[in-house]
Amino acid sequence: MKHLNLFGFLAMLFFGIGWANPVPINTRNFKKPRRDMALSAAAGPLSNLLMGVLFALLYEITYSVASVIPVTSESTANVLSVLLLFLMLGSHLNVFLAVFNLLPIPPFDGSRLFYIFLPTKLYFRVMKYERYIMMGILGLLLVESWVLGGRGIMLGGISWLANFIHNGIYYLLGLIPFFRA
Repeated sequence: MKHLNLFGFLAMLFFGIGWANPVPINTRNFKKPRRDMALSAAAGPLSNLLMGVLFALLYEITYSVASVIPVTSESTANVLSVLLLFLMLGSHLNVFLAVFNLLPIPPFDGSRLFYIFLPTKLYFRVMKYERYIMMGILGLLLVESWVLGGRGIMLGGISWLANFIHNGIYYLLGLIPFFRA
């Protein structure tokens, strides 16, 4: 719950771009701080990817069960449609967040993975400007999201990669794509 940011969640819901609070980590417990920070950072995108797979499996199970059992009322069909939409969006959003958070730009998790390859002096220099880099990236994302409708280089590229990975998950799981005829 400490990771949840109410304003970030509402912004994601209503404006298509949001944020969360950083997960509190006590680096004093790390034996090798840079390596262990990278491993901690990898946990976020990995959990998003696993949740994307879980939502995809739940979608497929729900769809398969619903296609065998006859739906007798309109309200049941509506509830089923909303559930399938929720599962589909949950899968796609989690894969998108995994790809997005792997960007090697501060403050995203990918930057923590990238930092282990930087020399110590450069590492601390980048850390010093992390907050300003984050504001610039947020500004760029807002412009791409609102002005360009998500068709900019950054969001467009991330969306393409997320769709590629999402389709790959379905292929590897032997499931058919979301959008059925």
